Amino acid sequence: MRWLLVSAAVCAAPGVLLLLVHLVPEVQTAHPGLATAAAFAPFGVLAWAAALVFALLGARGRSRLIAAPLALGLTWHAAVLAPYFPGRTATAAGDSRVEVLALNLDGGRADLVQLADTVAGATPDLLVLTEVTRSNAAAFARKPWARAFPYRSGTAGSDAGTAAGADDVRGTMVLSRHPLTDLGHTTDTQASSIALRVALKGHPFTLVAAHPAGPDCGIACWLQESDALTRLALAHSSEPLLVAGDLNATREQLTLRVLSAKAGLHDSASGSGWQPTYPANSWLPPLLAVDHVLASRQFSTAGYRTVRVAGTDHLGVLASLVVS
Repeated sequence: MRWLLVSAAVCAAPGVLLLLVHLVPEVQTAHPGLATAAAFAPFGVLAWAAALVFALLGARGRSRLIAAPLALGLTWHAAVLAPYFPGRTATAAGDSRVEVLALNLDGGRADLVQLADTVAGATPDLLVLTEVTRSNAAAFARKPWARAFPYRSGTAGSDAGTAAGADDVRGTMVLSRHPLTDLGHTTDTQASSIALRVALKGHPFTLVAAHPAGPDCGIACWLQESDALTRLALAHSSEPLLVAGDLNATREQLTLRVLSAKAGLHDSASGSGWQPTYPANSWLPPLLAVDHVLASRQFSTAGYRTVRVAGTDHLGVLASLVVS
């Protein structure tokens, strides 16, 4: 039965690591691998559970006491999953409602016809689109897009295959049914993050359409991009604020935790169950929730779901928010 105890130790090791990077998020800055591992923190529960099963099967007599710390680790790690448990959503109660759909177009590859069908069914007020190309932008300036969303602001990158070496991910654009006013943007970042005033009748607010780089660009780059986005959000944190887009981070990673804490934001997905968005272009189901609509205290969630659009490696997120 020794092999069962060895298996328990092997399974417990990733559980310990994932719990560590969650409980002490500053550890993530030591190496890009640790920052990336933090994104998988919710899956640590599976490691603890497997370790506990192997320990119970392999232990005899007093050696069964080894199961106690494994059970404690499993219980402690289960708390990581708390934000993903289904909960109650808000009711409109006469307040204004705003619907936001955020989607990464994957270097312009997303099927805009299917996206138009999704928009027609969901009727969002705002589209927050990342990895927008010039061809995408030209399409959005024509009917029927221009009729549905008469207000547009943002940037566009080169079309897929024309940028040297890789897709051009710089383009970030907002399409809106309400008037928009430019308020600023990040500088010295790989992709654009832009701040806009949305003139929702009776409840104007600031929207930051965001696309910071992930830890695969290196720790210094990762932290710099996060800091640029956080400073842009903080400049408008005294008013109703949404930060939406492909944030290249799950709620367990340091950058998203710092942004949320400093700017006073909550994830509109909280209480809506497990809804990962990436990767969405393989036979495996999506594993990581990296696309978000973060909201200040003036907003509460009335509905939240993911949407699938062909051609992109992300699912979109559609948040229905009540403004008070």
